[in-house]
Amino acid sequence: MRLTAGMVCILTMAGLTSPPLAGAETTTGTPPLTVHWLPETLCLIQRGGGYGRIIRLQDSRLLCAYSRGPQIRVRASQDEGRSWGPEATVTNYAHGVATNAEVVQLKDGTILVGINGRPKDRAHPFTIECARSADNGK
Repeated sequence: MRLTAGMVCILTMAGLTSPPLAGAETTTGTPPLTVHWLPETLCLIQRGGGYGRIIRLQDSRLLCAYSRGPQIRVRASQDEGRSWGPEATVTNYAHGVATNAEVVQLKDGTILVGINGRPKDRAHPFTIECARSADNGK
């Protein structure tokens, strides 16, 4: 997989830039992978966004889904993550925080976003939801 600037940004926000633990071994016996980031490729897709995921859509755009408070939002890039279009709200979880957005595009072009709703109180259940876009994420 080729990392783009947008992917680097999200991975950095997720804290995945730490080197492997000293002496760590893999189950296959191969040495662990070390990632070296180029500072000039870092970008901030959305201030305050969390749990970001990026996929490449069938039309070659990148689609980033992330949580922001009670909402899951998406932004798309047409230039390999150098710039990002406006935010679109996927869902608004009324009882707490929406998080852990996971994105997939089906063969027919439909985009699905899986969402975990986490209530702030005990009166509402935790939820696993799925949002659907038939207009290429617009």
